[in-house]
Amino acid sequence: MATVLKPIRAVVFDVYGTLAEIRDRRAPFKRLLCYAEEQGREPQADDAALVMAQRGSLPEVAARLGVSLPEDLHQQLEADLQAELSSIRLFDDVNGTLATLRDRGLKLALCLNLAEPYAAPIVA
Repeated sequence: MATVLKPIRAVVFDVYGTLAEIRDRRAPFKRLLCYAEEQGREPQADDAALVMAQRGSLPEVAARLGVSLPEDLHQQLEADLQAELSSIRLFDDVNGTLATLRDRGLKLALCLNLAEPYAAPIVA
């Protein structure tokens, strides 16, 4: 029996590492997890999902982790987050590649496994 190949109708891209890079990595959400652990919170298997897959500011994520974020640490983490966000760059061939695929009638989807603030620079 011959295999029948169906035409490709859509392409899904993982954003970071494929389409874009963070040039100034500071890992503020990872530092938040470390802070929570320093405050006595036991690491959980779903911590990555709790931090990266849900919406929320740094203080909101801290609250979900069950810790209060001191203002000085909040300011440091926020500065690190803004530095990372402003360092995000698309790879040189991304816009042309996406335009070509779109012109060929393909549906495009972008996914990322980072916290919500990392989506805005890509959408822009």
